[in-house]
Amino acid sequence: MFHDDYIQLSVGQCQKKSSLAHLNPFLDAEGIIRVGGRLQNSGLPFEECHPIILPSTARLSQLIIEDCHSKVAHQGRGITVAEVKNSGYWIMGLSKLVAKAMHSCVVCRKTRGATADQQMARLPKERTNPTPPFTYVGSDCFGPFTVKEGRKEIKRYGIVFTCLASRGIHIELLDDMTTDSMVNAIRCLIAIRGPIRKLVSDRGTNFIGASNEFSKAANFADENHFEWETTTPSASHMGGVWERQIRTIRSILDSMLAINCPRLDSNTLRTFLYEVMAIVNCRPLSTSVDDSSLPLSPNQLLTMKSKVVLPPPGDRKSVV
Repeated sequence: MFHDDYIQLSVGQCQKKSSLAHLNPFLDAEGIIRVGGRLQNSGLPFEECHPIILPSTARLSQLIIEDCHSKVAHQGRGITVAEVKNSGYWIMGLSKLVAKAMHSCVVCRKTRGATADQQMARLPKERTNPTPPFTYVGSDCFGPFTVKEGRKEIKRYGIVFTCLASRGIHIELLDDMTTDSMVNAIRCLIAIRGPIRKLVSDRGTNFIGASNEFSKAANFADENHFEWETTTPSASHMGGVWERQIRTIRSILDSMLAINCPRLDSNTLRTFLYEVMAIVNCRPLSTSVDDSSLPLSPNQLLTMKSKVVLPPPGDRKSVV
């Protein structure tokens, strides 16, 4: 098409049906097709008044667009189109060509591309099959909390056990992050909630140490033996079921400490953790079917009660 237009322009005319007719094209002294117009007396440079016309299918047009796109630091289509025109080129179908170039640009796809939606894996059987509460458990530690014992300020930690079926939680207080404290916390869980079949945790040293201790004990007795599974290192999202509950626990505990006890001892902290556990276990697991029905909560599955038991009246601030 451009070949025929070039021939027509060489004899001083352009066909009215040509796609270049509305640009009033002409040939310059070097035989290059340029845009016509009425800006001869504007004082602007000749290249700005009469940009070079290039076809959309030319390889040169693609290279010019890529060069101008890199000059403007991979900005949007409008800025790139303006840079091409300011460079003295009039490319047919420029806007579509710029959009196509941006779509194939590696830098633009990295910085502006839509985030890929990863398909979630199938839910494990521990979360789908009906089982007694705290048969399959996920666990993680949180803290520390500064408590006062006499004149000394020491650190205490908490550990949360989340039932993968009922989504109920159980909280225990840890004196420290050692293997012995972890073993005692799991023994308390089993004594209160009953035997468990599987426990899932991260690869913390205290969890690994406790896992080794329970593995050794399983060689002598089969009672209270359970499977211990650890998640992939540096993959906290694999424990989202219990990690989300830690955030809720912290939020409730911060409010309770700010209102009742800015300075506390170990016994008061243990009491607060149990009250937090009661509040979290009353959270709704589903919405109400209608206005007359109550939403299902973990406490309805654990204790057959849905109401949060309020603490007794009085000042609960610890003596310091």
